[in-house]
Amino acid sequence: MESKKSFGLALWLSLTIFVSAFLLFQVQPLISKFILPWFGGSPAVWTTAMLFFQCTLFLGYVYSHLSASRLKLSTQVKLHVVLLALASIMAIFVIPISSLKPQGDEDPTSRILMLLTLCVGLPYFVLSTTGPLIQAWFSQAYPGRSPYRLFSLSNLGSLLALGSFPALFEPYLELKTMGYFWMAGFWLFAIFCMICAWKISRVVDLKAGKSIHGSTANGASSDSWAQPSDATPSVWQRGACIALSGLSSLMFIATTNHVCHDIATVPFLWIVPLALYLLTFIICFDHPRWYVREVWGGLCILGILGLKVFGLDLTFIPNLVLHFGTMFTICMVCHGELVRLRPKNSKFITEYYLMISAGGALGGLFITFIATPFFVEYYEWPFGLLISLGLALYVVILTAMQKWFSRNTQVLGVLAVVLPATLLVAWRVDPFDWRNSLSDGGVVDKTIMKARNFYGTVQVSDRIYTLEIPASENNGIARGPSDNRRSFWSGNILHGRQLTELSLRNAPLTYYDHDSGVGLTLDYCMNGPFRDQPLKFAVVGLGAGSLVAYARASEGDRAADECVLYEINPLVEQIAREHFWYLPDYEKRLGKPIEVRLGDARLTMEREAAQEYDVIVLDAFSGDSVPAHLLTHEAFDIYRRHLKKNADGSLRGFVCIHITNSFLNLYPIVKNAAKHVLKMPYTSIYREAQPQNHSMRSHYFIITNDERFLAETPMVPQFRESIDPSTGKEILTPIDRDWPGIALWTDHYSTIFNILLND
Repeated sequence: MESKKSFGLALWLSLTIFVSAFLLFQVQPLISKFILPWFGGSPAVWTTAMLFFQCTLFLGYVYSHLSASRLKLSTQVKLHVVLLALASIMAIFVIPISSLKPQGDEDPTSRILMLLTLCVGLPYFVLSTTGPLIQAWFSQAYPGRSPYRLFSLSNLGSLLALGSFPALFEPYLELKTMGYFWMAGFWLFAIFCMICAWKISRVVDLKAGKSIHGSTANGASSDSWAQPSDATPSVWQRGACIALSGLSSLMFIATTNHVCHDIATVPFLWIVPLALYLLTFIICFDHPRWYVREVWGGLCILGILGLKVFGLDLTFIPNLVLHFGTMFTICMVCHGELVRLRPKNSKFITEYYLMISAGGALGGLFITFIATPFFVEYYEWPFGLLISLGLALYVVILTAMQKWFSRNTQVLGVLAVVLPATLLVAWRVDPFDWRNSLSDGGVVDKTIMKARNFYGTVQVSDRIYTLEIPASENNGIARGPSDNRRSFWSGNILHGRQLTELSLRNAPLTYYDHDSGVGLTLDYCMNGPFRDQPLKFAVVGLGAGSLVAYARASEGDRAADECVLYEINPLVEQIAREHFWYLPDYEKRLGKPIEVRLGDARLTMEREAAQEYDVIVLDAFSGDSVPAHLLTHEAFDIYRRHLKKNADGSLRGFVCIHITNSFLNLYPIVKNAAKHVLKMPYTSIYREAQPQNHSMRSHYFIITNDERFLAETPMVPQFRESIDPSTGKEILTPIDRDWPGIALWTDHYSTIFNILLND
């Protein structure tokens, strides 16, 4: 009879820990995706959310440790039931209400942390207590069995939650519906946990008074797997647990940041590294046999060398595999070493998990409160790679030397190899630009400033030609002092450039010159329907301010044009005003200040009255992370409201969208919006780079009812070079970007899986 009760308890404990882990990691992408549009679609939204989740997890582990080590079982049960009841009430707020939306001038980090605390703070805290607390209860109920496989079961539940979110829930359910399902799931979990609390009390009472504190004075159980009661983990072991957990957390978040800033901020690119991170816990904690030190250490070394030393030039998918694969091997080494340090005395189980959670929280805290405000680049990623390389070398070399040398010789031998090898790689990787050359053959490249904030990294640089360089020495393009230029970079993406010579600096360059799609649109408006009247146009995405160069001063009876700029990053406005001349020259030329509206463009436009814009330019998709919330059905409804209309209510304005992107085909997304939301015809202009004119490759999608413009501006596709099999001659074949089967994006549905470029 007692064995049946024990088996029933084991089943309830396993089920509860699985459901809690599933809910714990299902809510992370759910609420993060919900608030993503409120903060401009920045990857830092996920980083900040992860900080909240890791710190709350740590607090949950603190509660579990103190509860299991300081309270009687009956007190534990009563306290936890009260928390479960309160958390069940708070679970109804999992979907944030609209009144919590930011106004645009708040600190985004503190706002996100406050919002998450209000919406999921207590339920997430209670879920985070479940893993260590259930394992402590398991150890008491089953003193002869190790509880660590429950940790693998917990991580399996987490992994299934992350995998099911983009594959099963996101494509078919709206976010609010998923929120309701999660709330119901939490109530089910609370019932399961209360049943476990009741059953553990009964089962432990049947075991001759052996509570979690045990019947001995020091509280140790009489497990067959337990060490002697005095086998307390050393300070070194505790520090190593925190450091290993911290390194894996740091690399998981840093890799996610690094990848998201180059691709797109979508849950898929958050979920994959998090799923791999959890998978390493599952593998390592299932059984020590899965972690072979020299194998995983060697793979880790190869991955890091492939990323930073060999400089492999890979296409999108292989590059993604290399980044995430290297992160996976780093986490395998960290978590494999963590398993080797785990205590075998049940007394220290909750303390062990407390140290792991502390390390995870420290990794997030380092990135949010040290790296972001004090590093001007994403230095934490290469820095973490170097530390990981040193760890992997240590593990591999130590494992090899243990077979042949004495302990003292092992330590000296490892240090003799690891330190020089790591320093050599550091010199090759050059993570802090120590060896940057400033001059080469009459060309000086000079960094004016670097900075970083919540929204990413920015940099302003000058290229100065000290000599006339003939075309024969520069790929057919002559350069000289008149070509001196200043460039604005966000991450690795160029977001604006300006010639520094006074007579030339008002010319728009790069993606914005007169031959580009936006240049053709603005020139048509100013030379055609708006020749004798002012043009009012809005630009979403400031950059260096290139497009304000098109604005005309007042002339005769025509008033000056008006340009309104929407920019989420206050640092960008500071750079445009202090390091470039487009904005100051606009204000001098037109005799009035230019208006820069800070905050997420969509939220700002949502709050504004109809602005009656003649042209809306969306310039936020050329690189870095693509803010998908600016391309949804709901976003285009907002643009429609702000466009100027004819007397009959039909739209008369232009929406010009810069869709140049190295990784994503945005053409079918904006085409769907043109057809189904704005219900207007369109054209598309692709233009190859013209470096002699300082022009970059650009692709614009222009939506308008202006029949004359559409007739004068036929579609210009991108062409691919190929060989005609019949003649053997090289021909140009147009590339069809109008891919079939692409659904209209909404706030509740967007995916990059079917728009990834592979050419």
